[in-house]
Amino acid sequence: MGWTDGRNVQIDTRRRGGEIVRVRAYAAELVRSALDIYPGVMAKRITIGSTSDRFSIGIIAIWPFLFLWPYTLHVLSIGNDFLYAQYNYKAYLLVALSSWHFPLWSPTELAGYPFFSNPFAQAVYPLNLLYVAFYAVTGSFSVWHYTLFTIMGISIFGVGLYYWLRRLAFPGYVALLATMIACMSLKVTEIIRFPNAVHSAAWLPWLLLGITMAAARKDVVRGAVTFGIATLLLLTAGYPYYVIYTAFLIGPYFVAMLFAPARSALLGLPPKEQTGSGRHFVSIGVAFAIAAAIALPWLLHVIALLNQTRGRATPNFGFATQYKFNLVDTVGSWIYPPAASMEGWYYFGMTVALLIATYLCCLAMRSFGFERHRGIALWIVGWLAVVTYFTWGADSALFRFVWHHVPVLDQMRVWPRLNIVLVPAIACLFALAFSFFVSVVRSACECWTRETTAFIAICATLAVLVLTIQIFMIWNHITDNYWHDFYACPTCEAGVARWPQSLLAYRLPRRFFPVMTVLAATGVLVAVLLARRWRRSNWPKALAAMIWTLSIFDLFYISNTQWPRLPMDAGVRRDRDTFASLVSFAEPRRLERSLANSFDRHHGVGLLDGWGFIRHEQFYLQYFDAYDGLARRDVPKDQVAAARRFFGADQSGKRLFLTSRIDYTTPVDFMADVDASVASSDTTIEIAFFDGDTLRLKVSNQRAAWLSYIDNWDANWTATVDGRDVVIERLFGSYKSIRVPRGQSEVIFSYRPGLLPAVAK
Repeated sequence: MGWTDGRNVQIDTRRRGGEIVRVRAYAAELVRSALDIYPGVMAKRITIGSTSDRFSIGIIAIWPFLFLWPYTLHVLSIGNDFLYAQYNYKAYLLVALSSWHFPLWSPTELAGYPFFSNPFAQAVYPLNLLYVAFYAVTGSFSVWHYTLFTIMGISIFGVGLYYWLRRLAFPGYVALLATMIACMSLKVTEIIRFPNAVHSAAWLPWLLLGITMAAARKDVVRGAVTFGIATLLLLTAGYPYYVIYTAFLIGPYFVAMLFAPARSALLGLPPKEQTGSGRHFVSIGVAFAIAAAIALPWLLHVIALLNQTRGRATPNFGFATQYKFNLVDTVGSWIYPPAASMEGWYYFGMTVALLIATYLCCLAMRSFGFERHRGIALWIVGWLAVVTYFTWGADSALFRFVWHHVPVLDQMRVWPRLNIVLVPAIACLFALAFSFFVSVVRSACECWTRETTAFIAICATLAVLVLTIQIFMIWNHITDNYWHDFYACPTCEAGVARWPQSLLAYRLPRRFFPVMTVLAATGVLVAVLLARRWRRSNWPKALAAMIWTLSIFDLFYISNTQWPRLPMDAGVRRDRDTFASLVSFAEPRRLERSLANSFDRHHGVGLLDGWGFIRHEQFYLQYFDAYDGLARRDVPKDQVAAARRFFGADQSGKRLFLTSRIDYTTPVDFMADVDASVASSDTTIEIAFFDGDTLRLKVSNQRAAWLSYIDNWDANWTATVDGRDVVIERLFGSYKSIRVPRGQSEVIFSYRPGLLPAVAK
């Protein structure tokens, strides 16, 4: 008699002694066919948009909030740059918008700095409308609220990743498992300190999805629209690094999709259902061109700003390779996070690492089959190797060559962050590996074969090898400085924290990872050894649940304690915080470093590492320390006092001065002229209006003079005197000065950037 396994593979069986005896030759064929489930064979059976898909999307949408429950429930707040370099900008924007003003310039930071073109501010990101609506309805926006919006970015990432994997013909439960683990991985959870990075990364899978959809003839338009929208959102999300990094992922994938064999292998569609290469290229190209054209004016202003910014304007190899990532970090990212730099680690858990490694080793054995997807897996591995080698920076010949020959890339730093593009690829590779694992268990349910034995032997050998490496690293104290100095919650260790913060306040023991290796290997091997005991039809989903549980146990603690701090209740309220008071000249400035801050009415002139105008830095550092605003010891006290007064950091807090000249070389001489001008004539400067972008003054003086506004110059600033345009000169190379006539005048300084950045004359 005979039966089929659902893949059109005929299996002959005969009874002997009351039992069904399966002919070994046909059983081996079953194994080869069962392992070959991706893609193509399953493609026609998958219907995307089913009830189960909608249920899975709902799970993925809430999963990041559940997994990161210490942040979701406000047990912890996010530390590092989250507050001062991220939340403050969003709060500043909402306070301004609540006054019906879109801020173009920020007078509150770095002695005046562009706001709308500052990537930190994320000012033109379309999803800002969600923040605006929330603030309008609730009247408040706290650090906790921004945390929830940040986690929402991971949900967006997960939904896109799930749909992409489904388009690649993976069953729903496989795509769901790979997506949920990817959302828990350290590369995704590490970037929650940078909301703009999270919302940039969120659109990477959607770009892949758009390209994949457009490769199918019936979905070419929807795919192009999806790609275009995702491109626009990525370009405006406010993290320029990820815009550049995206080319490393999307470029090779798009090129591969232009070839019919790749489309057939990835999608499992016959040629007549595929989009032709030319049409696919045009559809995606047009979608990209439209999105880029919409975002281009803003991007040009960002580029113009970065070209004037400290640490960004000129290539510096030492700056570009300041954050190290090498072979040890790569090994650590896969099997031992304490040895890896957190800037680039992408640990998915030991179960995932073990299944992927076993799967790749089995690729070399022809008896396993893999005819349909061997090339895909090897292509992913090759691409992973190239990108990984590139992230090694100074230790990579490829990086050194590219850095010296490719523009733009030579102005970037922290290249380990490029590993964000590995996350979708690793998720796809894991989906392949898990599908392979399910097939091994399925075949073991029917009969024990040499392939089953080989799988067990390879998996056990790899587990022993991983344990050896982990123990070696522990024994030799191979750990990254981050693990010693920053990991876990330092503010919780002082005994201030209560339960449950205290449970999250300790550094995870390094021996935890060898323990997870043992648990992962045990779970995988036991699942195969006890395969014959699997009776229920939904046992593949039970395997998925097992791996999901192991991964949660592996990833939860470290993912939630990378950048924590005690909960903060800080926030802005519409009935309390007004934009007029925020940008007023009422308070003296601060000399220490600061960014746009909705809580501090003392505007800052201090520097921030790698940020701010170069010209302001050059003048400021002549008198003050770069970080704490303290006076330099080698500078005379009268010069320091004059510089403090010049910046409005004394009790008077003035930023507007009249002088007879502006060609001075020191603030002492300049302030002496200010005092002489005040003493010799009756002068007044009255502020009639100020909103950060426009300063309207009424000036009265007895003779022609120079009016200086101690706020950074930018080529997009204009000035008028009694309605006539005047040239803005640069005082000390960085601050605004104009010539005003004798008598009473109306002076207006305006920051009015056009579609294209103004060019300095």
